[in-house]
Amino acid sequence: MRFALLDGSDNLLRYGFFATKPADPAGKPGWHWVESPEPPPQPPTRWEVRKLLIIDRLSAAGLFDAAMAALGGPGVLAYERWSAASVIDSDDAEVRGLLSAIGGDPDTILAMEA
Repeated sequence: MRFALLDGSDNLLRYGFFATKPADPAGKPGWHWVESPEPPPQPPTRWEVRKLLIIDRLSAAGLFDAAMAALGGPGVLAYERWSAASVIDSDDAEVRGLLSAIGGDPDTILAMEA
């Protein structure tokens, strides 16, 4: 269980995981341990987006042809990386830059799948 040590004004001094509630500190008036809830889960800062979903979103935005032209063709590194991948990281700087360059919104096109 997670417990937090608070002072007499309920300021957080320390927290940790313990099997049972620790004894309140001797000689520290007002200091006490309380059970602390788990922190709420944080949304991920990075996720993988299926390439098929990206293609569908580009097509819906009317940007598919522009994206393919921007990637170049066979033998161009960007094109080869795109062809080899099955998913794209949501924070991939090259992909985000390409999407911006063709007038797309990287946050929309690389949004987490619902």
